[in-house]
Amino acid sequence: MESQLIFALNGWHNHSPSIVECPNGDLLACWYSGSGEREADDVRILGRACLQASLRGATHSC
Repeated sequence: MESQLIFALNGWHNHSPSIVECPNGDLLACWYSGSGEREADDVRILGRACLQASLRGATHSC
């Protein structure tokens, strides 16, 4: 097993990540991202899928 970033390091406030393995083996992650907490009006829920082909060592990453 190896680890890798699912998004580039940045100055945004990213928190509360969740990850799930789908029935077909794909991984799906989601998290909150924004300029801050409590009073920020730009907070979004983001997600990233890591497809099974990538996990098996295909030439592209998740």
